Amino acid sequence: MKRKDLDQFKKQNQEELKKKIADLKVEAANLRIDLSMAKVKNVHSISQKRKDIAKLMTILNLILKRSNNISSLKSKTAVAQKEVKAKDPEGTREGVKVVAR
Repeated sequence: MKRKDLDQFKKQNQEELKKKIADLKVEAANLRIDLSMAKVKNVHSISQKRKDIAKLMTILNLILKRSNNISSLKSKTAVAQKEVKAKDPEGTREGVKVVAR
């Protein structure tokens, strides 16, 4: 799998990546079967398929982590806003220490 292909996969959504991974797993299984029947001339292609699957799974995990980090940041800011409102429900900010960052 070339670098261009990997860059294109980084732009795809999770479902498309999962589908491509499933397709590669089927191809790898077929290659292993063909190897056992001595039909495969290029034995290296089996290990290359495994590496391609690993690369796509890495991209998928990065996408999942990125989306989880974004959602966790949103939830943390929402909790912080609720805490400020709980301390000062009228919004006067009296008694609340505001720290500049």
